Amino acid sequence: MTEFKKVEVPQGRFIGWGKKGQSVTIDVLDFDPTGGSDFNNNACPQVTGTLVEDCDNYRDKGTTKERIKAGELVAVTCGQANLRKGILICDPKRGDLVRLTFTDTYETAKGDGKVIEVEHAPGAGGKGHQTSDEGDSVDGDDL
Repeated sequence: MTEFKKVEVPQGRFIGWGKKGQSVTIDVLDFDPTGGSDFNNNACPQVTGTLVEDCDNYRDKGTTKERIKAGELVAVTCGQANLRKGILICDPKRGDLVRLTFTDTYETAKGDGKVIEVEHAPGAGGKGHQTSDEGDSVDGDDL
């Protein structure tokens, strides 16, 4: 007889950008070129994975800061124009590392845009990072 084991699915958090210099390094579990939604509710890329290092997270339009611990499950919705382009170009796969760093802002017709630098290390992830079964999601959304 086949034995089944229950799969524990951790809750996760969506990363919010708030301060220049903020950096997020993710061990990629999933990349979907159209899995997220931008501020206009249009499809955009989304990266999901576990944090390799602790990181800052901002919500409420950058006013609320929290610290997320390494090993927690996070998602980054890549709606910012240059982040969208950068993440599509690197096309990360499961087991890759991706580092995203908020480096600057620029003016757009709808307010400030954010410059997010994308760095990619193919195959460098998957080193046994554990996800936490704790945590809640930012803005009330679970992953």
